[in-house]
Amino acid sequence: MHEKEYSYLVGPQFRFVNKRKVQAQFKLNVGGAFSKVNLDANTTPAATAQLGALGYGAFTQTKFGALFAVPVDVAINWLIAVRIEPGLYLTNFNQSGRSNFRIGIGPVFRFDGER
Repeated sequence: MHEKEYSYLVGPQFRFVNKRKVQAQFKLNVGGAFSKVNLDANTTPAATAQLGALGYGAFTQTKFGALFAVPVDVAINWLIAVRIEPGLYLTNFNQSGRSNFRIGIGPVFRFDGER
């Protein structure tokens, strides 16, 4: 089985902690999510029927998607910070709602010139 999922989300970000070393925000993004699932070409008809009975089948859908996250930036120096962003990603494909916890970690480069 092959699955692809893409999302396109937009929304506001509200900063509720703004200290020199630590900044924290709340992010609410909403939009759409596209998912495509294909069964392998060599899947037998019997296996396809069994997968269908369990709720697994080929489909292509675009549905509502949302992300609720709390990014936290920890400054290393005036130019670079590390962002840790736990969040909850929500979708609803094939009449089954999914909520997935995700966490993102990465660098933040600041170009505002404040020291």
